[in-house]
Amino acid sequence: MKEYYPADLRIAIVGGGSAGWMCAAYMAKYLKDVRISVIESPSVGTIDVGESTGTHFATFINKLGIDVEDMMRETGATYKLGTNYAGWTGKDSEDYFHFKFNQSNANFSKKIDKARKYKAKSIFDRLQLKHNHNIRDYITVNKEDRLTDTFLSAYNSGQLKGFDDWHGWESFSKLNKFPAELFTQRSLQYAYHVNSEQLGKYLRDKVAMPAGVRHIQSHITDIEYKKGSNAINYLLLEHGGFEVADLYIDCTGFKRLLTSDRHTVQYDTPANTAYVRQRDYNDPAQEMLNCTRAQAMNRGWTFEISLFHRQGTGYVTNSDRYPEQELIDEFVNHFKHTEEPRKLKWVPERLENQAKHNVVAIGISNGFIEPMDANMFGIIANGITNTVDTVRAQRSLLKTRSVDWTEQNKNMASIYDDVKDFILAHYTLSNRPGDFWEDMRAIGRSQNHADMVRDKYMNPANEFRHGDKQSFFPDILWLQLAINWGLDVSDWVKDKDSTDYVQYQLDTIGAIKRHSSKFPNNYIYLQNIYGMKSEDFKKKILGDVD
Repeated sequence: MKEYYPADLRIAIVGGGSAGWMCAAYMAKYLKDVRISVIESPSVGTIDVGESTGTHFATFINKLGIDVEDMMRETGATYKLGTNYAGWTGKDSEDYFHFKFNQSNANFSKKIDKARKYKAKSIFDRLQLKHNHNIRDYITVNKEDRLTDTFLSAYNSGQLKGFDDWHGWESFSKLNKFPAELFTQRSLQYAYHVNSEQLGKYLRDKVAMPAGVRHIQSHITDIEYKKGSNAINYLLLEHGGFEVADLYIDCTGFKRLLTSDRHTVQYDTPANTAYVRQRDYNDPAQEMLNCTRAQAMNRGWTFEISLFHRQGTGYVTNSDRYPEQELIDEFVNHFKHTEEPRKLKWVPERLENQAKHNVVAIGISNGFIEPMDANMFGIIANGITNTVDTVRAQRSLLKTRSVDWTEQNKNMASIYDDVKDFILAHYTLSNRPGDFWEDMRAIGRSQNHADMVRDKYMNPANEFRHGDKQSFFPDILWLQLAINWGLDVSDWVKDKDSTDYVQYQLDTIGAIKRHSSKFPNNYIYLQNIYGMKSEDFKKKILGDVD
């Protein structure tokens, strides 16, 4: 255990849970000579549904140096290969968004040359070679040389049929198989389904507190502000204690204990409510999915998130627009729940400024739009890394409360706005029948969302860059949305010579599709990591067994 004192910089994080302890763990690792305190109310619960994450979170976990399989065994987490959007583009449609990213034509050509010279003995050697990308391939993919344009040219000419001809992983999700042998560039190929409450405890006990973070269990009874300013002087705690810091982090979620007086930017998005319920597995080999399932419904969409010991389910909708009991009945009947769900309600919005004076809001405190596309953990990770970057650059100014947060506020506002656009386009460009969906399409037509998606793909700001400063939804995801949702992309790029690319893709993707059935079942693979069955782990995590 590190000593708490002395420290040149004092940081107080208000609120525990996954956001608070992610923040504490990262700051303890990447800020020097700092005293970090997490003030956590002993009586405030957390929202524990089971949450889906993206590659921003996977990268964040890797940067903490965590043994991910140890983290999984302690928290019930599972691997996630992507998202299955069911029923969004047709009654029985299944559209998969897997974690595959853009690269340059130049680097891909080098890979093809290497593959031609490579004499692999087995199909698994050849498949692994296909996925063996150097991270440098992804650092800078500029608009003039991105591989997606070559793919799009081949798609428009009919040589490739869809995005499964880009990645080939659809068969793994349909068969519920796990392609671990092909993972070579970790944090770009998968994310996690996590139990947010258990994740917070794991980061507290295994990462943050061993690094010297102080854990204060207390209610905050008052906030003392600097005279004539909204900068905080100190926090009054129950039983007469107080906490003084140079920087305060609000991780109190919807409560916004430190930032409730700030101006917000509200979003006109369709959902403001989620009805949620956990359920046990009957047959984990069939039900424990390697992707998040997002099923379009009459008035919104449902999610299924598979943890190792249970599944989290929810119905994302608008309880102000429809009779609540009808929504609850629709949710309960869809999942065959025997008990009423919990209701979570929010205002889709973000703070106008994430950071101001000496207070920064992280996670839901800074804003929440809705659960689609696993955006919250990525927003938390970006909020933390942006804050650490600002502190490093302007550390001396924290003492005088004169930090310039302009660039950070701009970055975080852009992330939220990007998430809003991506989410909304899923609704407004869907061709699903029904009054709700027709209303969504009317919004899409009035706001030219088809053109917006094209502009997002063409925008150089959305070129993929590996690291904290990448676009939240890089170009390839906008292209995948356009193709899966049936937009006309015939004039997006000029024709390119794609002969070598198409042949290579068809050879390797064909091999993946033919051999995916030989890979282990998702649950069986996870069972080997956990060393026990799902029902036994459930007893362990509930405290029934050692």
